[in-house]
Amino acid sequence: MEYEANESIPQPGRSGSSYSSAAPVSPLPETSDPEIISNGEESEAEQEPIPELEVVVKRESLLGGVEKTITDEAQIQQVLMFADGMVRSDYSSNPPTGGEIITVLITRNQSTEEYTFFDNQVEGGGLAKNHQDADVKNTWYLADAGAYTYLNGLL
Repeated sequence: MEYEANESIPQPGRSGSSYSSAAPVSPLPETSDPEIISNGEESEAEQEPIPELEVVVKRESLLGGVEKTITDEAQIQQVLMFADGMVRSDYSSNPPTGGEIITVLITRNQSTEEYTFFDNQVEGGGLAKNHQDADVKNTWYLADAGAYTYLNGLL
């Protein structure tokens, strides 16, 4: 806090718990518009919205499932890298996909994307599904070979 030359610096009162000042304190101007801020900066309502991001990892099997919301920033970045790094495969036959699958739900800006990772390796990558694909039933993706193991380790 800065003080003008004609103001006195607040000093503790006699009780030690209150302060007094020789300079009068003027209240902030009242306004009916909560968007106006006295320092001229934009209010929160006028600033760019901060994109909301939520990452949920789920393991599903015949015996039940486990779900976890990821909050660690490094883990979130790794999961995003796996999802964003998936490439469409020309794999044509349906591979065996029994056992456990890992589903990742990524919510960005109020839109949820779904990805499924299988414990199968084909064509040098991990088998996956991108549920945003228009033909998700017949289209396979390849993910990082370590994606399934990493995601399973988060649960």
